[in-house]
Amino acid sequence: LRKELNKNAYYLPECCNPVYHNKVEISQGDKLKYECDITTAGNMHTARAAFFKLLQEYDVKIWGNPAPSWMDTTGIKKMIQNHFVSNEEKSKAFGCSKIVLNTMHPTEIEAVNVRLFEVAATGAFQISNYRKALDDLYVTGKEIEIFQTLPELHKKIRYYLKEPEARMEMAENAYQRTMKEHTYENRLKIMLDTIHNGANGYLVG
Repeated sequence: LRKELNKNAYYLPECCNPVYHNKVEISQGDKLKYECDITTAGNMHTARAAFFKLLQEYDVKIWGNPAPSWMDTTGIKKMIQNHFVSNEEKSKAFGCSKIVLNTMHPTEIEAVNVRLFEVAATGAFQISNYRKALDDLYVTGKEIEIFQTLPELHKKIRYYLKEPEARMEMAENAYQRTMKEHTYENRLKIMLDTIHNGANGYLVG
């Protein structure tokens, strides 16, 4: 955009809204409904379907609207919950899972999705695809965990399923960082500062 339009263009990451994405109380009934080893929430597109077919050995719950009738869901039908979750319900779904797996759509390219911040805001532990933008947002291995290959993902899933204390510590670190730096209020301040004073913070492309 800078080259084609000869205009200033900056990258502003998405974020969370603490009013809707925050820690919530988990009841026994919530655990019965949402508890699992791995979860995610979002639209069932072909890339996501193909990815989760590679994780059939785990206890997985995928929350979101039903998959399109034409999509081949062989191998993941038992994972698909056919139920859209948002706000408090999404926080419960993330909070009841040992690992929230954040799989970003290929069209994110080097950027990150909003789920990255939603998960962190709920106080849940997540493993995410690596994207270059992550380097400026969270500390890998301290606040969130990342993967770049399938063997690496399997290795980390098996490790963290057995390490609840490590999951809890990283999730709390990510929560604190998110509430401090990755809310709409923070983004608005950066945007206004950039407009008035020039490039700053995450907006630098």
